[in-house]
Amino acid sequence: MTNLRLLAIDVDTNVREFITLNLDASPEVPGGGGSISTADAETDSVCFSGQPLYLKANGHVALAQADNALEAQVCGLCVTAAAIGFSATYQFGAVLELSNWTAIVGTSSLVVGQIYFLGLTPGTLTTTPPIAGFVVSIGQALTTQKLRIDLESLPFQL
Repeated sequence: MTNLRLLAIDVDTNVREFITLNLDASPEVPGGGGSISTADAETDSVCFSGQPLYLKANGHVALAQADNALEAQVCGLCVTAAAIGFSATYQFGAVLELSNWTAIVGTSSLVVGQIYFLGLTPGTLTTTPPIAGFVVSIGQALTTQKLRIDLESLPFQL
């Protein structure tokens, strides 16, 4: 296990806090898609498996959305559901497989070959890039249940 230590600064209060992310990368993923990279952080939102998250200045994660510059900086997709104040594991590489994508894309399955983008509604993905806000490519559907995560480093503002 690899640990990454970051300094988070709240620009409003100037509170400084060190955050330690536990990174776990395995060398190969069945079916391709690179290494599985995950981290854990306390969540400030109720999050369900597959929902996109962003990392806040306090080191917590919350649901990402495409209409806000800060909240459009996706750090990964939630792996296991978590309640507010509890630790959420999120994945920022490789392939995420879910049996039901309804809470994230509005249908139970993905459209094979489609690119998925961050949605304007917190915690959602869409196959249609937003026409306002920020365009953030999240990944491509390999099957109806598997999304290859390929996060853009910076959101593109419209």
